[in-house]
Amino acid sequence: MLNDLKFAFRQMIKAPGFTLIATLTLALGIGANTAIFSLINALLLKPLPYENSGQIVQIDLDTGQGPNAFAPTSGGIFMDIEQNVTQFESLTVSKPVNLNLTGIEEPLRLSGLEVSASYLDVFGLSVAQGQNFTPENESPSGDNRVMLISDSLWKNQFGQDPSLIGSSVTLDYQNYTIIGILKPNTFLVSGVDFLVPAAIAANEWKQVRRYDYVCGIIGRLKDGATTTSANVELQTIKTSLNDQYPDMMKDWTMATRTLQDAYFGSSTPYILTLLVAVGMVLLVACANVANLLLARATARQGEIAVRAAIGASGWTIVRQLLCESTLLAFLGAIAGLIIGIVSLQPLAGLVGFAQLPNVPLEIDLRVLVFTLAISLLTGLIFGAFPAFKALRVSSASGLKDSTRSATSSQGNKVQSSLIIAEVTLSVVLLVCIGLLLKSSVNAFNTDPGFLQENVLTFEIDRSGTRSPTPEDRTRFASSVIEKVEQIPGVQSVAMVSTTPMNGNNFFGAPFWRDDQPDTANTYFTGFDAINGNVFNVLGIPILRGRIFDTRDQQPDAPKVVIINQQVVEDQFEGVEPLGQIIHHDNETWEVVGVVGNISRFSLDSGQQPMVYKPMIKWPWSTSYVVKTLLPPLDLSQQVKEAVLSVDSEQPIDRVRTLEQAVEESLNGRSIMVTLISIFGAIAIVLAATGIYGLMSYLVEQRNREIGIRLAIGALPTEIVGMIFKRGLSLTAIGLVIGVVAVLGIGRYLAFILYEVDPYDPFVLAGVTLLTLAITAIACWKPANTASKISPSVALRLD
Repeated sequence: MLNDLKFAFRQMIKAPGFTLIATLTLALGIGANTAIFSLINALLLKPLPYENSGQIVQIDLDTGQGPNAFAPTSGGIFMDIEQNVTQFESLTVSKPVNLNLTGIEEPLRLSGLEVSASYLDVFGLSVAQGQNFTPENESPSGDNRVMLISDSLWKNQFGQDPSLIGSSVTLDYQNYTIIGILKPNTFLVSGVDFLVPAAIAANEWKQVRRYDYVCGIIGRLKDGATTTSANVELQTIKTSLNDQYPDMMKDWTMATRTLQDAYFGSSTPYILTLLVAVGMVLLVACANVANLLLARATARQGEIAVRAAIGASGWTIVRQLLCESTLLAFLGAIAGLIIGIVSLQPLAGLVGFAQLPNVPLEIDLRVLVFTLAISLLTGLIFGAFPAFKALRVSSASGLKDSTRSATSSQGNKVQSSLIIAEVTLSVVLLVCIGLLLKSSVNAFNTDPGFLQENVLTFEIDRSGTRSPTPEDRTRFASSVIEKVEQIPGVQSVAMVSTTPMNGNNFFGAPFWRDDQPDTANTYFTGFDAINGNVFNVLGIPILRGRIFDTRDQQPDAPKVVIINQQVVEDQFEGVEPLGQIIHHDNETWEVVGVVGNISRFSLDSGQQPMVYKPMIKWPWSTSYVVKTLLPPLDLSQQVKEAVLSVDSEQPIDRVRTLEQAVEESLNGRSIMVTLISIFGAIAIVLAATGIYGLMSYLVEQRNREIGIRLAIGALPTEIVGMIFKRGLSLTAIGLVIGVVAVLGIGRYLAFILYEVDPYDPFVLAGVTLLTLAITAIACWKPANTASKISPSVALRLD
């Protein structure tokens, strides 16, 4: 075997051009696969960076409305589970919370989590300094005003002060004692600054099963327990308490899923789609190299025949040729690994790995084994064709033809088949690119139902201590609106609980008409609380009725709502909605207005049914939209100062334009388009190179025939036509097979398409024309060369 490898190495040195081209071709395919498999490995295969992370699960409510139709849990549900489960070693709640850090030079909004005392235990973690929470920190009589801070907050805000433990800081105008500093690897995602006790047992309002206190529930299974046994137990618990649950939850089930699935499961279809795409690129690359090897084997028939004549067995020859192809694949693997490593950083930046500091995108042992495995498979499978083809040449024939290259009809068929395969795979990729590009264009051109140009947005988390009542919070919001409207260049301002496309996907609330009680808890809408004329700021049309005025923002005002057109179409067909009494979120309201629909979550998520309420009826979340006459971000500092003039200790956060929010809502789609476009471009370039190589080879092989044709009167244009006919006929076959393949797999693409038919005729026609054009370009030089062959020179080649 060592001698075979030495021989293979010498053969490659003798043909450096061939070796370089084949290696680079394989490297592109292997490198793309290495990079995408690294992504799969990081998100789906590698365990999360916690002790026995496979035992950590998230508990959800399954609404039964389809796959991944999970609803959040609540403080009351957590208490039901905590008091009755036996399959879990420990349980914790986790609720995102924002608190304002004051008492410093400039107030700062911090993002953290309210958690149970067992939070770190569930993850198998401990503090780096100080102490962890204890059950007393959650009890009614215990000290709930304690906190653990992140390593990054300790370093960036407190300068790594070694004496910080035991110090007090002011959060939302209450003193919290820092009792511990967390380790750097505590959180999967970045941006978590602190942990504070959820203290559910100390707050009755958090103990209800409805969504007064929305939280996540995470648990660590006991040794021997499984998700199946845990699901059975959880559903038994819910069934026994079902009569105490809100009506809308009665038919829902409890279910667990691994923490890894909860975090990254939704990305699985997209990542696997990318893996299929790079797999196609690798197949195109392998077909290209196989064609190169076939041509090289034909050129070496004389050499092989001599070796057979002097006693080399068939197996020896095959083994040596397979060694050459395997060594070539190994060189491609090394170059592919280099490409993969170099591409990791831009890939990480593209898909947002900066938000996952403890989920490294890297080449580890699993990725290395994967790369070597596909390289070995490449060498064996695609090296087998030329290896066994070489054996079909007889010793006599080989010796006779040793001075010139002669490819058999069967060899030409194999090479042609490989070109057809390359075209087929490239067509499939190009169609996918075309469909995704058209989807993206459709999404970006979708009317969101609101104006996004020259709109600045920002968020304020108002402390309950500073503004304890709905009246206080509404009054503060009105003051902010008034102050910001005074800034030169500001046209109008309004407050809304959640701005469109802010990244939140809040669970809706049940909606039903008072005269249709049988439909209770069967229809859900999103909702927003507003202050000021948000419809004017965002350009949302008022279709009928009125908007809210100052009377509706009074504490004793009647409960009135504005609904959007989608709700009218769904619930009020043939009925005038104005004046109708409806039930929403277990309260009774009167409809006073109807406005246009908007896309709330992303441009490609469609338009959702919405209910708008006066802020005073739901003042717990506040964002602001500012219509400007100047570039919005130019006014951000003045907006900040205006808010500070209302309250000198009130920070603002997430200052950005509405256009930025809209663009970010399509980040996932943009990433898919970018990556698949790169892979498709590689595939079509490789396919074009393959066609060019085959046509050039055929011209060289048929030099004498072409010379004879020219000698007996064939025109150069006829020779050009002959070469073009050959190349275009192979491409046409590949096109037909590729289009048929797309028709077969089209339905599997539907999940990433937006308002595009998987069989869109314009995309198919565009890909057809592009492929034919690229083929024509690839055929031009070989055809031109063939048309200029000298008959006298060609005839002497025999």
